[in-house]
Amino acid sequence: MQVPARAFVRVGDAAALQAELAGKNYRYMKPGVKKAPWGLEVEVIDPFNNRITFCQQQGENQND
Repeated sequence: MQVPARAFVRVGDAAALQAELAGKNYRYMKPGVKKAPWGLEVEVIDPFNNRITFCQQQGENQND
């Protein structure tokens, strides 16, 4: 049995990525945007149970 992995991917606009995924209307993938101490994150889980976290660093394209 393999242990699921976790990967972090830096993106420029986490909210836009989340909106794009939500617009696809995938049955099992409805990620939200969450605020982390370093910026914004959108996390998805692939079919093999791996977590992929898309991170937008604080101050990059954010309106806060």
